[in-house]
Amino acid sequence: MAATTVSGRIADQIRADIRAGRLKIGDRLPTRAEIQEKHGIASMTAASVVRILRDEGLVESIAGRGVYVLAVPGESSPDLPNAQRDTQRISELEARLAALETWRDNVVPLLATLESQGPPESTDR
Repeated sequence: MAATTVSGRIADQIRADIRAGRLKIGDRLPTRAEIQEKHGIASMTAASVVRILRDEGLVESIAGRGVYVLAVPGESSPDLPNAQRDTQRISELEARLAALETWRDNVVPLLATLESQGPPESTDR
């Protein structure tokens, strides 16, 4: 049955690209802005396209990275749980990296201040 909404029709096109191998598992989808520009649609409609595909388990959104193909429509995907686990692990590692970068950004200026003051004076008599 053909999709009746604009977002459904665009999701059908992306599904066809995945099925035909133009988009493979692990490939990054065009951004929402690119989908919006290519099809002349509103940003909410582009977001709806991604949501449709995500709800079907075909794609996974990774915050700050993009939307990636996880499965081919109509094919069993034994690696899907692994892909979801990997996506979760990547998110965890990104959060840890951000925390380390924040720590570094706070510590480096303190070290520079300490180094500029020179060694502490001895209190031995």
